Amino acid sequence: FELRLMTDADRVGVAALACEMQAHYAGAALPAAAVESLIGTLPPGCEVLVATSPHDVAGAAFFGTLFPGTRLAPILFLKDLYVRAAARRLGAGEALMRRLAALAVERGCSRIDWEAEAANAPARALYDRLGAEAQPKIAYRWHAPALAAAAAPTP
Repeated sequence: FELRLMTDADRVGVAALACEMQAHYAGAALPAAAVESLIGTLPPGCEVLVATSPHDVAGAAFFGTLFPGTRLAPILFLKDLYVRAAARRLGAGEALMRRLAALAVERGCSRIDWEAEAANAPARALYDRLGAEAQPKIAYRWHAPALAAAAAPTP
């Protein structure tokens, strides 16, 4: 696999991969054209590391930089790591994680944080094999109705 930060030439392949990822996790795909538009206009601080094969984007790590981390150094936050079904168990996930670690070191980050679904045994096995430490944290989330309620002015 060739590893690189996403370029404009990767946008269509990353959009297709993101559509597959959405269908895999949410059970419903988004229109490819809409996803391609979103991928082309990432918010500031959002990046995509791609693993390409000769024919397509085999996998991607969607991440951003957060501040502050340990000793007030930046940290990388890996939002999603996804490898196409056809490329799984061929080393793309491990290559993406190792390159992400190298990027974090190059950028002076103190750590990388990410989450994994408890039921995703293959992903957790990869992370364990790479020496990652599971954290005893509880994740919180506001979905649209609660988010809107929390953002509303209080009387």
